[in-house]
Amino acid sequence: MDPHAIKLNALRADVADKLTAKFAEFSSALTSEMEALLHENKVLYEAQTRVQQKADALDQGVVQLGTNLAFVEKRVGEYQSMVETWESKPPLAPEDILIAANPIQAQILDAVAEDHAIEDTMYMLGKALDDGKIDGAVFLKTIRSLAKEQFLQRALVQKCAKALSG
Repeated sequence: MDPHAIKLNALRADVADKLTAKFAEFSSALTSEMEALLHENKVLYEAQTRVQQKADALDQGVVQLGTNLAFVEKRVGEYQSMVETWESKPPLAPEDILIAANPIQAQILDAVAEDHAIEDTMYMLGKALDDGKIDGAVFLKTIRSLAKEQFLQRALVQKCAKALSG
């Protein structure tokens, strides 16, 4: 073999080795870049799935809010009509609010109201005595009279309650 052919074969082998090394380096870089891109693609796909799920949940929430809003608007309309009805009626007197079903219940209601009124009067008399607006004799005389009346009212309530129950 001639020296020129030997040199040519050596150069070819050297070029083939360099090309193989460069190809292996390029293939390795390409493989790692492809793996990174595939991983990023997987992460993006998972994120897209989560975003889609959240968007679906928001859509359901919007539908539910629409339903709730319609319900609330319906109720508001009903309540406004009730308010208009109540405002058009004359105001109720407090004594008209509680109505007894029978005369004994009416008597109990009156006696309890009287008992509470006497209790309030006794309290105010005690305050007036403490403030020096009335003297002790007037206080005792009035309290004694009120206590007697209160006793009678409470006895009446018990008697009426007994008549209702038995």
